[in-house]
Amino acid sequence: MKYYYVVLLLAFVGSTGIKAQSKAKTPAKLLKKIYQLVETQQFDKLKNYLYQGSVKHLSDTPKGQDHTIGDMIIEGIKNKKDQPHDFGYNAHNLKLIIDKHLDKIKPIPQDLKEKGFGDKNREFGRFPDLYAIAKKRPKNIYLFQHKQVAIIMVKFKKKGVKLVFWENLGAISKANDLSQD
Repeated sequence: MKYYYVVLLLAFVGSTGIKAQSKAKTPAKLLKKIYQLVETQQFDKLKNYLYQGSVKHLSDTPKGQDHTIGDMIIEGIKNKKDQPHDFGYNAHNLKLIIDKHLDKIKPIPQDLKEKGFGDKNREFGRFPDLYAIAKKRPKNIYLFQHKQVAIIMVKFKKKGVKLVFWENLGAISKANDLSQD
């Protein structure tokens, strides 16, 4: 009977450890994990690190589409959209951010928070959970902004930090060369 409780305890501790591994505690750890999962093409695991807000209910979403922001990010990664684009991806640029520019991740400034999350008609304010975080815990919204690249990450109480949006990560141009400072 003692062994039964030991096995149960080990199973519980083991499953707790697995859940803890599927969330990032900081924006820097989030970007590192995303890079690692993309490089190994583990897209199912990657979903755990992406915001899963449904775009089905948004008025500017074409009828019949039932996907999430996370799906849009993965689509951008798989299609390697190397042009100025929302959700476009370039591994080289993400690696440069991780290696050289993590210090540029800051809580989102008030003016940009208001612009993107300020009311329920704004781009990200249309998602009730993001709107609530912007109102109650605005320091949990992080922004990386350098050259033309912008990345928005949000820290949820129980889910950890999630990638909500990136733009121009795939753009490689003279104006967007993250290796040049």
